[in-house]
Amino acid sequence: MSNIRKLLQLWKAALTFLIPQRWGVISEIYSITRFDAPISVSYSQGAEDLTLLHFLRKERGFYIDIGAHHPNRFSVTRLLYDQGWSGINVDANPDLKDEFLKFRPRDKFLNFAVGTNEAYSFTIFQEPAISTINNDWRDKFVEEGNLLLDEIEVQGITMKELFDMVPRDTELDLVNIDIEGGDIEALQSLGSKQDLPIKMPTWFLCESPAGVYEALESEAVQLILNFGYRPWAILPMSTLLRRR
Repeated sequence: MSNIRKLLQLWKAALTFLIPQRWGVISEIYSITRFDAPISVSYSQGAEDLTLLHFLRKERGFYIDIGAHHPNRFSVTRLLYDQGWSGINVDANPDLKDEFLKFRPRDKFLNFAVGTNEAYSFTIFQEPAISTINNDWRDKFVEEGNLLLDEIEVQGITMKELFDMVPRDTELDLVNIDIEGGDIEALQSLGSKQDLPIKMPTWFLCESPAGVYEALESEAVQLILNFGYRPWAILPMSTLLRRR
């Protein structure tokens, strides 16, 4: 039976050669492995998803991905979704909704900017991954030569309101925050340590600068530490923290 499964998988793989959009991926895998070794697939930019699979050993869990960007490209939660997880994806770019509905039917997509304001001005760049509500980051990206496509108004939502959307009988396992300069305000929307929601995540993954000391001293990480978490892993572009 195992050999039959392997033959079926080989046949399906061979069919992908007929799709021109797949040629780049196939060529890249071949150039790395020559098809003589297994590989680990990572969708995220800094292998965050592989790290999460290592620590979050749970067949089915629930996440909130803030600044989800895309269901596949640069996604921290795509591998978890493939493992059977589901959750809420939040992004200020309304153009992403159809992609999430197509590739993440078990998930919920919310078009909001997370923070303390009722509404935000959201800048969309040609490279959508750097779109932001932070004016300083917007100006920096423009100075670097990134093409600005549009500025739209997006309704705001607090992180506390997002946590209240988790089903009553569901544990909130992971919250990922990557919103290009908006992380501090999003975390502040949880309120003070004495006023935190009853349902807090087991894990926080937060964008942070490279370097152990730099990451631990960053303002966003310090806020999460103050909520009662401890650092669990320092990654090239983010820090993973676990609830005490």
